[in-house]
Amino acid sequence: MFSGIIEEFATVTAIRKDRENIDFTLTCSFVDQLKIDQSVAHNGVCLTVVSIDLPTDPSGMPTYTVTAMKETLDRTNLGLLKVGDKVNVERSMLMNGRLDGLSHRQRRLTNRLQPHVEYLPGSHHPLHLRAHQFLRHTCRKCRKHRV
Repeated sequence: MFSGIIEEFATVTAIRKDRENIDFTLTCSFVDQLKIDQSVAHNGVCLTVVSIDLPTDPSGMPTYTVTAMKETLDRTNLGLLKVGDKVNVERSMLMNGRLDGLSHRQRRLTNRLQPHVEYLPGSHHPLHLRAHQFLRHTCRKCRKHRV
């Protein structure tokens, strides 16, 4: 879970295409605190850390790598990144920390995505839960599957 508050900028140091996916290697001040499989938001997109390089040479720059899958690249601007670009990054929230920025976002999201129950005519048994109309306009998969 992310608060939506940008922690800092990371710099893209390398880009490697892997079939339809792209591996982005970046550097920032908290690389030494990252772990493999940790989630980090990049320009608001959650990506998983797949490797970390902490050089032993003091002149070396610590880096980490994340992979953006084809679907992510199709729906975001990450595919436009170039080496040297700055990326907004945010680590996932600590559950024992502040939740700054979350309350108003959560309230706004809950108001829009509140599901409702539909009943069969003459029945008191729920037929299904359906997301609010908001999803139809924002999610291609929802439109495709007529959620």
